[in-house]
Amino acid sequence: MTWQGNPSHHRAKGFTLIELLLTLASLATLSTVAYPLTALMGQHIRELDLQRSLRDIRYAIDAYKTLTTH
Repeated sequence: MTWQGNPSHHRAKGFTLIELLLTLASLATLSTVAYPLTALMGQHIRELDLQRSLRDIRYAIDAYKTLTTH
């Protein structure tokens, strides 16, 4: 038995060049947006760590003053 269908209805499997280009453009756009956000998150984490350290130093100074004034 041979295939008797219309050859114009046969579609090759795979992606077209347009589909690949659109996918790459979408990925490039997402990565362009995501990179500054990750840098901003890193800065925010460092700021939180600094605030925590400054608070610990403040508590230590207050504890020292309490112990030395009485």
